[in-house]
Amino acid sequence: MAALARQQVQRQVEQPQRLIKTKPQKLRKSFFSFRELVVIGLCSVAFLFAVSSIIQTQSNVFSVNSENVSLQNQIEEQKKMNKDLSDQVRELSMPETVIAKANQLGLSLNDNNVKVVR
Repeated sequence: MAALARQQVQRQVEQPQRLIKTKPQKLRKSFFSFRELVVIGLCSVAFLFAVSSIIQTQSNVFSVNSENVSLQNQIEEQKKMNKDLSDQVRELSMPETVIAKANQLGLSLNDNNVKVVR
């Protein structure tokens, strides 16, 4: 038993010699403080919100502009159609055209029944 006790005492004595000296770890200090990080985070969120608002607004402007161009094209087409129709009305209301159409339908011109209105 005494031999066992000596071995334990020797192990206890040997263990402190085996310990490797470790350097105390330095606390890693952040470049920014907590408050600065909070302010930077809030500014980042505000910036992202502003950018998304601008992009959404530009998207809306683009869609309205494209709709405007399409409506202008429709207006131009309608104006062209109206001009063509008014030219056709002017052409068909000429006296020669009316007389030709009347003769085609079997009607005859009787000068006694014609009244000139001014």
